[in-house]
This record gives sequence, C-alpha cells and structure tokens, in this order.
Amino acid sequence: MKFGRQALLGALCLCVALAAGLLALLGERKLAASGELRALKADAARLVEQVEMAIDHAITELTTLRELSIMNCDATALLASRDMLLSRATFKDIAVFAGDGTLRCRANVANLSDRTTPVVEAEAGGFSFGLPQDMPEGLLSVRWPSGPSGSLAAVIGLDPFLFSFFSASFRDTSSVAVMLKGGHLLASFGDPRSIGSLGSIETVEHSSSRYPIAVSITVPKTVLHGVAAQKAGVIAWIAGVLSGLATAFAIWCCTRPPNPVAALKAAIALGEIRPYFQPIMATRGNVLTGCEVLARWVKPDGTVIGPDHFIPLAESSGLICEMTERLLRDSVSALGEITGTHQGFKLAVNLSPAHFMKDGFADSIVRLCRETGLPTTSLVIELTERQNISDFAKAAAIAEHLRAVGIRLSIDDVGTGHNGLSTLQDMPGDIVKIDKRFVETALDNPLSAAIIDMLVSLARRLDRSTVAEGVETEGQALAMAKHGVDELQGYVFSKPLAAKAFLAWCAARAAVAHDRQPDGKPLDAAA
Repeated sequence: MKFGRQALLGALCLCVALAAGLLALLGERKLAASGELRALKADAARLVEQVEMAIDHAITELTTLRELSIMNCDATALLASRDMLLSRATFKDIAVFAGDGTLRCRANVANLSDRTTPVVEAEAGGFSFGLPQDMPEGLLSVRWPSGPSGSLAAVIGLDPFLFSFFSASFRDTSSVAVMLKGGHLLASFGDPRSIGSLGSIETVEHSSSRYPIAVSITVPKTVLHGVAAQKAGVIAWIAGVLSGLATAFAIWCCTRPPNPVAALKAAIALGEIRPYFQPIMATRGNVLTGCEVLARWVKPDGTVIGPDHFIPLAESSGLICEMTERLLRDSVSALGEITGTHQGFKLAVNLSPAHFMKDGFADSIVRLCRETGLPTTSLVIELTERQNISDFAKAAAIAEHLRAVGIRLSIDDVGTGHNGLSTLQDMPGDIVKIDKRFVETALDNPLSAAIIDMLVSLARRLDRSTVAEGVETEGQALAMAKHGVDELQGYVFSKPLAAKAFLAWCAARAAVAHDRQPDGKPLDAAA
C-alpha cells in the first residue's frame, strides 16, 4: 500500500488521542514533555552547527582566494571565485573592497545588488559578520579585513533546507529564527504569528561558541504538553473533538509527502537508486578504457531523478555510505562480464571526503572487491570536491593503503571547489580529473586553455594521468588531444546509460573496432 506507513502513523495518533481523552476523564494531569523539549534543544544546536559549517566553508574559500591574489583582482583568482560560486549553491557573491570601502571587483554571478558592503553588527576571530545592504532575508556577509589595502567579503545564503531535519511535529508547528548577535534577523522559517495564535508558547535558544550567531525556536506548549485535562461535564465533547482531529490528522498523514530522508532510505533499500554508466575513452586510438558510475533515482513510474536532487541529502543524512556501497555492488553485478574480461577496464566511483575518511573505509572497500569478484586494479575512487579534506595526513595514509592493493585514486574537479592545487601536492594519487568548466571554455578562453596546459604538465611531473570530463563536441575532444589529455569523458561519446544500454553501447563499439586495426594515432574524431 502506497501510504501504508503513514496510515499506520495516523492510526497510532488516533490511539494516542483517545488515550489522552481517557486521561482527561480520569482527571489525570497532562503528560510531561521534557523529552520533546530536549529534542527541540538538540535541533536548535544542530541548526547552529549547520550555519557554522556554511561560515566555515566561506572562511576556507576566502583564505584560498586571498592566496590566489584575488585582492589584486587577478583574472585567475576571479575565475576561481566564479567557479566556486557556480559549484556551491550556498555562496551568492564574493567581492573585493578597497581600504576606503569602495568596490574594486566581484564575482557577480548571483546578480545581486552592487551594494554588498555589509552592515557590520558583530565580529569574531578577525572576521566581521553582518547583513548586506538592501539584500533580502537569508543572506549573511562574512568580511575579512586583509590589511590597509582593503578587505574580502563572501555573501552566503542560509537556505530553508537547513530546517528540513526537524521532526514532523516541530517542523510543522514551530517558528525558527537565525539571528546575528544583537537580535538582527538573518533567516526564518515558519510564521510566528500563527504560532502565537495557538496559545502560550515555549522558546529555546542556542548560540554558537565560535561565531556571533544564535538560533531561536518557538513552539506552542500544547505541542509539548499534550491535551490538558478538562472538566467532567465536557468529557464527551473533548473525546469527540480529539477523535475528529486525530481522524483528520490520519487522513493528512496518508496524503502528505513522505519525509525526504525516509523516502531516500526506502529507495536505497528497494534498489531504486541505480547505477548509470558513462564511458571513458583513451585519447590515442579512441579506445574504451572504463566508465564512471553515476547515481540515478529511478521511481516506480519510470521517472529518473538526477543526483543533484538527492546526493546532498544523502551526504547530510549519513546515507551516502550505504548508497555508495549498494551502487558499487550493483555496478559489478551488471558489468561483471566487462570488469572481469576487459583488460585494463576501470570502474570509477565517486566518494565524498567524509566517506573516504570514515574509520575502516579502506578495509571495507577491499572486502567489497573480494566479495563481488571485482579486481582491485579495476577500481578507481574519485575523490569529489563537495567537502573539504580535514586531515590530509590521515587521507594520504588511506590513499596509500588502497594503492598498495591496486586501487587507484582520482582527484575530481581539480582547480575548483575544495580541490585546489594543494590537494595534488598533499594527496598521493594516480589520476587528475580536469573539470568540465575548463573544457567547455577551452576553445574560446585563453585562460582556460592555459589552466588545462598547466594541469596536464603538473600531472605528468607527478606521474599521473589526466581525464577531461564534460567533453560535448568533437572540437573540444580534438582540443583536449592537442593539450595532451590522456582520456576523455562526455556526451560526445555517450550520455550516462543504464546497465543494459551501456553493455549494448560497448558491444556496438567492439563490433566497429573489430573491423579496424588500431593505429595508435591521436584522436581524429569523436565517433
């Protein structure tokens, strides 16, 4: 039954309501809500942690951009800042100001007003935090005075998605405010006027120990304390009202959208998160060398949902490890005939730094290879840039452990996000993956072409191969060959395909290759 679990929840609520009516009939006091109050306080603390994480990301990026000479409005640094804004929805703008406060240059991606100079309200750790002038609610400016020459500022957004982890009772009946020190509102969720109309309220607050940020959550006491006892003369009326409300709530439970985390967990268990495969081709000879595993959510009605809609939720909810392991097992099962017989074929799977750094990860991935029959030499782990590597020494040790048994490591999206050039220096690896932002502009932008040349040269010095992703045209493929890139991936060869379609694509390529002798020449067409 489609809404079986929600209907069960509704029935449970009906039983609870009837029990509350019985307690009123017996003249018992209303139930204590200390447990729910503790949960509410824990939610406030967790929301503060979410905001702290967004600020931490901003400070990390400001440090990186300053090292790239963005204070001089350097073109390379501005390009890096634009790439960072495009890759992270949290960031809305980055601006450089002169010593007198005038705007010198900015990323200008989000089309915000030029009046991004923050109204400084609080300071901490050498940074100023405030609200950008004339900006809508939900924005926070993190400003870093970098000396007499001026200052660097990042504008970040406090997305309503921050509030999605609240339990249903709190999420649907509470008012949440994220405030700057001094009581200045940054972002809010819920309508405090409607909450106040429900009677007396309970408010919990939690402040950051590192930044001048605080969270306040307001919820009606009736939610915390249940239904108060009523006079014996109106018991029948109370029971009727409670039953009616509970029945309405049961109907609502049967029709409301499921909790997103619960829905994703169920999708993983039911095998709805499926591997799609995009081929990776050698530049010389135009030969298939492997594929990248990409996640897709295939609904029962056939609708296919892209990873941008559920990968962030999987990471924030802790489901990413379970999902990745299931994807890898399903991939090996689907492509066993290729991974087991095609010499040199590599299966590349994306991992976040948090997953990579998890205790016991290296042993678990080796055990998974043994259980599925996947040769360790066929597995490539692509370390994504969505999160920062917090401990390079530990990460390097894990990488060396994996490489010792033949598993290769690829640094994804080099030059963007958290994967700056220092990552190549600090992390042992085998493959440097060039981000599609550079590939798609290489023919028209000399700076992008220069960055590709630099990355290829650096990879060769480090004895690593290179892969260019997002290759969509034959012109781009030929350009990457001229730049010396070793392998290519993109729609010019194929879009990501489901397992059967990918195997059919491989068979068709093999049939064509059988009629041609490999000449070892560089790529001359992206057929």
